[in-house]
Amino acid sequence: MKVVLRDDESAISEVIGTILILAMTVVLFSTIIIWVGSIPTPVAQTRLDVDSKMVPVYSGLGVEIAVNITLTHQGGESLGPVSTIIYVTSQRGTNPAKTDIQRLHPYNRLLAAPNGLLDGTDSTWNVGERWGYKNFTLLSSDVISVTLVDTSKSVVLWSATLTPPAGTRPPVFLDKWTDGLYSSPAVDPVESGLGFFVFAHVVDPDNDLNPKSVYARLTAWYGTGDPCSQPQQMRDDGIYPDRIPGDGIFSLGGLTCMKSPYPILNWDGSYILLNATDLRGHVSQSRMTLSVIPGPIGAGGGGSNSTGRPANLRWNGRQGYNIFNASQWDQFRYSATETRTFKGSERLWSSSRAWTWRTPSTRTSSRCTIRSAGSPPNPPSTARTRPSPR
Repeated sequence: MKVVLRDDESAISEVIGTILILAMTVVLFSTIIIWVGSIPTPVAQTRLDVDSKMVPVYSGLGVEIAVNITLTHQGGESLGPVSTIIYVTSQRGTNPAKTDIQRLHPYNRLLAAPNGLLDGTDSTWNVGERWGYKNFTLLSSDVISVTLVDTSKSVVLWSATLTPPAGTRPPVFLDKWTDGLYSSPAVDPVESGLGFFVFAHVVDPDNDLNPKSVYARLTAWYGTGDPCSQPQQMRDDGIYPDRIPGDGIFSLGGLTCMKSPYPILNWDGSYILLNATDLRGHVSQSRMTLSVIPGPIGAGGGGSNSTGRPANLRWNGRQGYNIFNASQWDQFRYSATETRTFKGSERLWSSSRAWTWRTPSTRTSSRCTIRSAGSPPNPPSTARTRPSPR
């Protein structure tokens, strides 16, 4: 019998197939394990429900002196004193933001900014308990936000911007400025002897501003006894010097104490105090610094040597004098040209002025009328005396 031998590779193919299947399975599961392992572990979250309230604090005169913030823990986990930090951030106008950092502890009213837990007996903030904060450097018109942070978990627990309830907010001075030239729409520098105007943009978040309560006080007149040393009411009724009625921009000017020959140079750096009150008696106060630059030579109060003395008066020590045509004086005042020749129908103005630095003095002006040329001088005259500013 003849035996025939043949090669059979079918068994080898089955082994290779099994190996390939096992390799694919290992690679697949390895990929899945790597992918699952790359998923970050969820951070443990602390659920917190907080009710916030901010109320302005007023003095007996109705002036806002502080804000009082109260946070109430309404639900979630208790907050511990070690890991919990409270950030109170405030910003006034365009000034840089400021942040006050506080930790949990029982309320302490002896601190510069009294704060702490108002309820409970320990430093743990539990559900139903309140945290209080009072700051005498903040105003309700500031942008104020409070943020609670858990430092152990590096998470923000709660954050909110606070606003006071309606009816508790005082008026706000949005802007204030002086203008040396009323006829120009631009804001011009105040020059000595040429007069000036004061403007203030006032709004009330509760829309209850008393328009008759906006005043300005020129501190340059302090101590003179002059009516100009008292608060002067500003107006927003469209009557000169106000331009547009009811636009919230209050105006002051055209007064004797603000027209030529004022301001004088030594008013530079003095304060203008502003006041506004709403119908509930809430008061806002502000101030600005008056800047006065030397006016042109001959302008009242400008002087030719930056002394503030009118340049068209002849000075003998501290006293100045001269004689002017009355019509020219009425038009140009301390820019008028002295006159020595008069016609029979003309009037003259003789002006004398006493000037004292650092101590009050008086200025006296006398006015008389010449009835006809060549007639004996028998004029009616009036004299006016006004204290001179220091």
